[in-house]
Formats: sequence, C-alpha cells, structure tokens
Amino acid sequence: SPVRWGHRAKMITEPESWMSFGKVSEQLLVFINSYLLLARGNRVVMIEVDPLCSRMLYPINDEQTKAINEGRKDNFVGISQSIREQLLNKDTSVLHKYTTEDSLLSGGLSLALCYLNRIKREYPKCRGRILVLSVSKDVPNQYIPIMNSIFSAQKMDIIVDSLVMSDTDSSFLQQACHITSGIYFKAKPAPQLSLLQYLTFLH
Repeated sequence: SPVRWGHRAKMITEPESWMSFGKVSEQLLVFINSYLLLARGNRVVMIEVDPLCSRMLYPINDEQTKAINEGRKDNFVGISQSIREQLLNKDTSVLHKYTTEDSLLSGGLSLALCYLNRIKREYPKCRGRILVLSVSKDVPNQYIPIMNSIFSAQKMDIIVDSLVMSDTDSSFLQQACHITSGIYFKAKPAPQLSLLQYLTFLH
C-alpha cells in the first residue's frame, strides 16, 4: 500500500535510506515484466491493500482479463501504464479518518484467492502462487480471517510467499508461508539493497 509505505517513510530516522514508493513501484513493474518473460504460461495479477479496502490494480477491465487468459505478453508498456495510473489516481482524501496505518491483509488474501479460484475453474492445470510484500505490522483482530485464508490457500494448493519490510517479523505471514510451503523473507528495515534483488531471490 502506498499509504502505509508513506507512513513508514516518516518513521525512519534516516529517510534517505528508505526507498520512495515511486522507486518501489518501478522495481515492482520491472519484476512483473521479467516474470512474464520467464515462461509463456506465466500470468500476473496485482492487488493493493490499505486501511480502507483491497482492490485490483491489474487487471481492471475485460480486455486486460482477456489478455491474461490468452497469455498475451505483447503489451508490457500497457500493463505498466495501467498499474501506474491506478496508483496515481488513488483517492486519498478520506484516509485521514483512519487512525490505523495497518493494511487489511485478510481482504487482500481473500480477493487473491477468489480470483485464483475462478481462474482454476477455467484452467484446471493453473498453479497459483501469491507473493505478499508487506511493511505493516500484524493486526490481532485479523487473525481468524487471515488463518481462514491461509487454510483455503492450502486446500487449493496455492503457495503463499512473503517479503516483509517492517521492523518486526510477521507471525501471520510466517504461518502462511509455512502452511502453504512458501518462502518467508524478512528484509532489512531500511533497504538500501534493491527491492528487485529481493524479489528475484524469492522467485
């Protein structure tokens, strides 16, 4: 979430050591395009989670969904542009009403699982995998819905990987990765090292 990332940047004692969300998004886009090029069957869906809701950043319309289903990779510029527009057009005018800086991870996992469930029905051989990039702390009242999502992912044979960039480890994501046989990685609090290197290491 760009909201949580912005709050996190303000808390760092050495702001220059913390990557701006602009740099983060650019490295994410490079990773996404690289992943799509690795194999013809690779598909990518991007979801944003913040204190208000969870929403799809890509795909956002029928044409983009059709492109994913058909495995078309001839429009990398279009994918990157669409995701950038969704991030830049985010309405942050109501965020001041929320005192929490934590993201609703359970909602994001549920949205991802619902999407993957639909894809698996259309393409039974599809192997789903969820990568969570988090800078938020665990929220105790989300424990039950998160665990429900984790067990659903396990039942659907979907792996959950996590890259945590907060000050403390996430016990929720540790359990998610352990139960689904995924990879859990705790990055440095102030990552001078390129985020792209972390992502490439995980995948």
